This record gives sequence, C-alpha cells and structure tokens, in this order.
Amino acid sequence: RWAIPESTGLELPLLELGRASGDLLASTDLNAVRSCPGRDCDWLFLDPRGRRRWCTMAVCGNRAKARRHAARRKGA
Repeated sequence: RWAIPESTGLELPLLELGRASGDLLASTDLNAVRSCPGRDCDWLFLDPRGRRRWCTMAVCGNRAKARRHAARRKGA
C-alpha cells in the first residue's frame, strides 16, 4: 500500500500522478483499463465495474456534454 507523505503542497499533484500510475501498472485486471475518449485527452484510467466513460467527469465528461448541448441548441 502506498502512502503519500505530508508535503508543502506543490509536489502533491506529482505524488498523485505517481500513485495513480502505480495503481494502473499494478492492476491485475487489464480488461479494466480504459482510454478516455475526450478530445485531446490521452489519459488511461481503471474502470473495474465497466461503467465509467471519461477519465474525469469534471473535465472531459463535462466538456463533451457542453459540446453536445451547444450543438443541440444551435440546431434547434
């Protein structure tokens, strides 16, 4: 199990990236590894339940929903 040490804050994103990368590399179920379909997003993520679509709903998922909404409103 990985533990993130206390830090001053600036290295936390790098530590989180390292932790997430370690989880991905140590995964035994490679069928759960997904690639985000977001525009200009090359992130991989674990989806053990097979229900996620985006690496993060807050970024990629929200952008895709906003694009679809704008396209519907433009077409109406």
